[in-house]
Parts: sequence; structure tokens; C-alpha cells
Amino acid sequence: MKINNKLIFVLIIIITITAIIFKIYSDKNDEANIDNNTNLEERNNIYENVNMEISNVQKEDEEAKENLEKGKENIITVTEENFEESVIKSDKIVIVDFWASWCTPCTYMSPILEEIAEENEDVILGKVNVDEEEALSIKYQVTRIPTMIIFKNGKEEKQIIGIASKEKILKYINEIK
Repeated sequence: MKINNKLIFVLIIIITITAIIFKIYSDKNDEANIDNNTNLEERNNIYENVNMEISNVQKEDEEAKENLEKGKENIITVTEENFEESVIKSDKIVIVDFWASWCTPCTYMSPILEEIAEENEDVILGKVNVDEEEALSIKYQVTRIPTMIIFKNGKEEKQIIGIASKEKILKYINEIK
């Protein structure tokens, strides 16, 4: 009988330990489920916030593009095909900017020229990529870039070679007006 009592005692201990382990495991699963539900709610909230933020950024981006397009109405790409209509027949002063993507001084001048065109309704900036429009470069004897040629009523009024300040370009424009 002593063996049976010991066996029963060991079985009770094993069952108790198993019950305790089961309880601990069960509690952890309950906590994990609560955490998972909470995390799911938090993730849904974050997802909604991100979607709202994306929507706001898209609206701002569209507004910025519209504003940019409004300011860039006076900036055009000039080609051999549209040169006559865009430059020669224009009733506005046209600054024709001969440039290339690889030209560092050209990249410096570009925002200055764009700013002038955006700020002056009576000025158009015509951009000629010399790599794509060699015929125009030859016709106007452009051997160095950047070269800006200012036209009024279809007539070449001033040629600027190299970097020039905004003030200097505006001075030339005002002299031509």
C-alpha cells in the first residue's frame, strides 16, 4: 500500500503541475488574444491615419502641380518646328535659352530664367535643348552654352553668353521694352 500511496501522491503532483502549466499557458494565450485584438485595432487606426495622410498629400500635390502649371504658362519648349510660331510671331518678349542637360552653368541659369518668366507676364521663356535642336543652334550661331537670345517682335535684340544675374537680364529686358 505504501507504493500505491506514493504512486497516487506522484500522480497528484504531476496532475497539479500539469494544471498549473495549463493555467499559465491558458492565461498567456488569453493575454496574447487580448494583445492581438488590441494590436489589430491599433493597426486599423494606424492604417486609417496613413490613408488619410496619403489622401492629404495627394491633394496637396495636385494643388502644387496646378499652381506650378499656372506659373509656368510662359515657359515653353522651343523646337525647329514651333520656333516661327513661338518666338518670331510672338507679341511678347521671348528669351530663348539654349541649354543642355550636361551643362552645369545651364542648370544654374534655368531657375533664374524661369523666375523671370513667371514674374513677368509680358515675357516668355523658350527653352532650346542644343543636343536635340542642332539646326537652331547653328542658325543662331550658338557655340557656347548657356546662351540666351532675347527677341522682341520676331527680331533678335540681345544675346547673352554664359551666366548672368537676374538683375542684368531684367535690365536688358527693360531696355528692350
